Amino acid sequence: MRSWGLNTLGCWSDRSLQLDRKTPYVLISSIWWQSSGHRKFPSPFRENFQSDIEKNLKRLSWAKNDPYCLGVFIGNELEWPDRIGKKIMDLQSKHPTKLWAMKELKQLGVDTDNPSEKELDQLYLPFVQTFFRKCKAAISKELPNTLFLGCRTHRGPNILGQGAIGNVDVFSVNVYDSRVRSWQVPPDADIPILAGEFHFGAVDRGVPSPGLSGSWDQRQRGFSFAHYLASALVEPRFVGVHWFQWLDQSASGRQDRENHQCGFIDVTGKAYPEFTEIVSKVTKKVYEARTMKDNSTEKILHELIK
Repeated sequence: MRSWGLNTLGCWSDRSLQLDRKTPYVLISSIWWQSSGHRKFPSPFRENFQSDIEKNLKRLSWAKNDPYCLGVFIGNELEWPDRIGKKIMDLQSKHPTKLWAMKELKQLGVDTDNPSEKELDQLYLPFVQTFFRKCKAAISKELPNTLFLGCRTHRGPNILGQGAIGNVDVFSVNVYDSRVRSWQVPPDADIPILAGEFHFGAVDRGVPSPGLSGSWDQRQRGFSFAHYLASALVEPRFVGVHWFQWLDQSASGRQDRENHQCGFIDVTGKAYPEFTEIVSKVTKKVYEARTMKDNSTEKILHELIK
């Protein structure tokens, strides 16, 4: 890892490497909320919402006050709807979120006998703020002085970025694309952003699928990595990018049949030298490139690969 310039252990990394305390690492605490069949939709108004998070965080107590622990994520790629009005309307009348929504609408002077989706949509921001605030409170209680790295947003509206401000320490977003982006965070918001997942695969060898962002061969994989890194270095709010994942997935697929060629090494433990040679070259220049003046993604990319 060090020879390839990898300076952080990403999400779900090996516990023994974290306990080795030689490389900074991140942690995740996940609870799988269920609500009206909508997988991974959070319900921050459940009576035991925060206490459940605290209970899960207790399992990570070994990392308390560890300077190598960069922070903790709460959940992964939760299913945030574009608008919340219809979602709330479809909830049962005694659902905690439904009860909270009706109480809020009453305070706004809205007739709660037949509220519209539009009227319920205006509750999305306080809903998101409550989620992030309670997550932060749980972390502060069980893992004090540990950064709250957000919930690894994948899809979702910009209301998530607005709600995170003041409640998370770092906003995390999983971006499988040619460059980093985070439309959820307002352009003028002063908040650090972390790309929690990205990868590039290729079809020249290895398992059948090139992953969510494909390249022609291993050399192009390396240049795709360099371009993605350059796009993060030019954005001052981006403080890191985490590759997914260390090892290629099995050709027969994991439980959801995903079988991507997305590793630094293949399933036999062998590296892809054309890829890792470029990665090693560009990661050595990240700090110098970050401080370049009058920079752009293209200028930084040129500096990284020249």
